[in-house]
Amino acid sequence: MAIDLLVEGVVDEIVLRALLARRRLEVGTVYGRKGIGYVRERAQGIAVRGAHGSQVLIVADAMDLPAACPGEACRGLVANPPDG
Repeated sequence: MAIDLLVEGVVDEIVLRALLARRRLEVGTVYGRKGIGYVRERAQGIAVRGAHGSQVLIVADAMDLPAACPGEACRGLVANPPDG
């Protein structure tokens, strides 16, 4: 099964493609490449795909998500993450 990506920029996509390829995982649709504003606007909607069986990976720079810990940063993007 392919993993869909929501990324801030092209470099994020390149790095994720390389990391996922090393694990023999396939990349599906790539969303974003339009900065943190786009990621913030789309994260909740993309995350819902996970509840319907899609594998989704959302990546944003820590400097763009001021938070005390990764969990807080995740909740800042996806308030109510669906199961999956």
